Amino acid sequence: MRVRSPLLIPIVLVGGKWSGARVYLDAVETTVALGDEVHIEGFAQEYYDETELVVDAGGVLDVTGSGRVTVDSLSAIPSDWEPWEGAVVELEDVSATAPTDDYGLTLTNWSLYLDDCIFDYTAEYNAGRTYASITGAVRWSYDEQKLCPRFAADLVE
Repeated sequence: MRVRSPLLIPIVLVGGKWSGARVYLDAVETTVALGDEVHIEGFAQEYYDETELVVDAGGVLDVTGSGRVTVDSLSAIPSDWEPWEGAVVELEDVSATAPTDDYGLTLTNWSLYLDDCIFDYTAEYNAGRTYASITGAVRWSYDEQKLCPRFAADLVE
């Protein structure tokens, strides 16, 4: 997969709170595959209250090997989602509390939105439908906490 996009969410292999960040690729092109470990050098900044690591022309994004993404299973709504920003989490017993809106967002019983920023889940997910679990990367944008499923297998009935 060629990556030349402002949105790439890397996952630190150790998992847990504060383990991930949004990476903004500014004029950087690279090739990555699912499961690649990458070495990233850039600078951190807050962009509309979302922490991101900016990799610009002077930065580095190199594939260094392969590994497994650590997924943290949560069984209750955290009092604060910010420590989970950028991490991959699995949420249990997820259901929609409102229909999907025009922006691809669906409010859930977990007090966050499902977002189609990585995978367009909207064909798979219907209002009122309940899933045993949904896995995805947590992010903050437009003043809302969101969960971004990565592919169809992240939606488990």
